[in-house]
Amino acid sequence: DWIGLDWIGLDWIGLDRGWSCGSYGGVVALAIQLLPWLNVYAVGYFLVPATRWLLNTQTNKKIDARNGRRLKAMQALSPGRIAPALKKKLASARRFAPEVKRVTEREAVFSSDKQLSENKTEASALDEFDKKLAERTQGSSIDADLA
Repeated sequence: DWIGLDWIGLDWIGLDRGWSCGSYGGVVALAIQLLPWLNVYAVGYFLVPATRWLLNTQTNKKIDARNGRRLKAMQALSPGRIAPALKKKLASARRFAPEVKRVTEREAVFSSDKQLSENKTEASALDEFDKKLAERTQGSSIDADLA
């Protein structure tokens, strides 16, 4: 029954079996002419999602492996399970860590929740800065370049 498979194969790849489009009219003739392109579209319709599924499967396996390593590292650092050698290394690292200084509200120089005109000290500080900047740049060559 290879002849049946031949006919299906020929139909699948869109080879002409001796049919003439001239014997059919209108939409049927158009469909026969478009059959090879429709076959390509049909293959792509299934091939593109299958390819994406394969790539996503590989990516998900890598993500699962990375998450497993992270979980093991987290469990190794949980309190009560830290090895003495690791405790020593962590203590050494804390000694060399830079000290983080937290700026309190009292030490803040600028606050964006107030209008500039409401805060006279900020306005006067900015005016003073502008005055000092003008004094410094009057004698420099920057003004000559800008003019």
